[in-house]
Amino acid sequence: MKYIKLGINGPEISTVGFGAWGISGRDWGETDDKESMKALHEALDKGVTFIDTADTYGFGHSEELISKVIKERGHDDNLVIATKAGNNFYPYINETHKTTPFNPDYSKKHLIFAAEQSIKRLGVEALDILQLHSPNTELLERDEPWEALEELKKSGKIKHAAWSVQSFQETNQAFLLERHHDLLDVIQVYRPEFS
Repeated sequence: MKYIKLGINGPEISTVGFGAWGISGRDWGETDDKESMKALHEALDKGVTFIDTADTYGFGHSEELISKVIKERGHDDNLVIATKAGNNFYPYINETHKTTPFNPDYSKKHLIFAAEQSIKRLGVEALDILQLHSPNTELLERDEPWEALEELKKSGKIKHAAWSVQSFQETNQAFLLERHHDLLDVIQVYRPEFS
């Protein structure tokens, strides 16, 4: 396995990561938790040190499975978990949905709440990386998402602030990177053609 530094200020990670949307038990169909955890163990055994997830994946289920695997294996300082926030699924938790409802919420209050919930689900003291989860430009032009990341970083609840960008938004949102480059440690570009 090869390892690289993630971004300019990010941590060192394996060049192959584990994308945990597929183990969420939602959006991609039903999954078997035992098989999902087995796959995650196998990836870590092969030297993967980077896991990408989101709070909304399975209404937190993906994060819960990752936490179980970490507990089974014991803490590993080299493991980096990147999670995302910004789709407020909490009003829908007790409802039945085949796919996760789309409910963008990039308010400071929600992003801080979401980060705290991810910390609990993952069983960590701080999130390695918290990404704004593919928000549209209008939402990113507001101050609140950036204030939330800054506050979470200053309080030690996140180690690295990040932004997950949809590939078709790169050009339209480039000015925001210039505006917030001092806060952001990592940018992830989601390329659906490679999913």
